[in-house]
Amino acid sequence: MHRFVHGVLAALIYAYVPLEHALVYTPLIVPRLPSWQAIPLGWTAIAWGPLLVLLAILGSVTPPRWIAVHASVAAAVASAYGAAAAVHHWPGFGKSLALDSPGVYWTAGLVLQTLLFALPMLGARTARAWLLPAIQRRLPPT
Repeated sequence: MHRFVHGVLAALIYAYVPLEHALVYTPLIVPRLPSWQAIPLGWTAIAWGPLLVLLAILGSVTPPRWIAVHASVAAAVASAYGAAAAVHHWPGFGKSLALDSPGVYWTAGLVLQTLLFALPMLGARTARAWLLPAIQRRLPPT
């Protein structure tokens, strides 16, 4: 059961960026934006909040060695999607490092995206490892 949940969470995270862009961002958020220059924080929270929750859940149940794997795969999928979107000029991808500077996009950009996926997972893992035992010591089960 634990492996199944782990696998489902990982698959949701890998598919999140393409699905969110196609099903939420482009049809629901883009038509309501006043401009491309400043996307309101509320819209950003709607688009990326669920991903942060999924990353935190996966990080709290995943062994540490797998966090790097999941973050790397998710970043590679997101980067590939971003490159494809830039090539096809999809909304929100009019200007992209994938076209302007592919070397930077596939090196520094991929490393940065990996870190962005890994940090919420590592934070949840750390919170579970440190905070949960402290809470259980303070408030023993009844």
